[in-house]
Amino acid sequence: MAASETLRDAEVRDDDVVVRQQDVVGLEIAVHGNLKVPFTYRVPGGDGQEAEAELWPASLTAFPLGSGSPTPAASTPAVWSHYDAAWEEGLGAARGWATENGHLLAPLDATYQGAKVGIWLKNARVADGKAAENEQRRAEGLPVESSAGALTAERREQLEDIDPSWCPGGPADE
Repeated sequence: MAASETLRDAEVRDDDVVVRQQDVVGLEIAVHGNLKVPFTYRVPGGDGQEAEAELWPASLTAFPLGSGSPTPAASTPAVWSHYDAAWEEGLGAARGWATENGHLLAPLDATYQGAKVGIWLKNARVADGKAAENEQRRAEGLPVESSAGALTAERREQLEDIDPSWCPGGPADE
């Protein structure tokens, strides 16, 4: 088989994959109203196309191999960052809990509509402590090993907009 025939067959297959992906996206939006799929979800095996992708995280199956980084379509309500989506969900639950309770000093076992607000806030306080530690190291001229896990200023402001006393005395005790 000539290379040009192989490429032509691959192009046809890619077009078929794109059409199938668009069908799946449309169905997912129709059924769930979004494309919010858990990162650990695995595509079920079946025909050749599904079997090929069955070990990929679902977040990667919508993009043909070699397509590079995905570019979100403006009309597709996809989750492009699970980290950001989890933050927004937690922030919404924290906002709801604070509305009901008048403050954001939730105990560790606090929940709001099933969301574990107390644990989420504890983690945010620990992340705030990591950010404060990094700031202190920078001020002292010391190297910062990593900013991973540190709360950003924007996220801190979001919590302070809900309740300025959300993090009493600094980071939560571990």
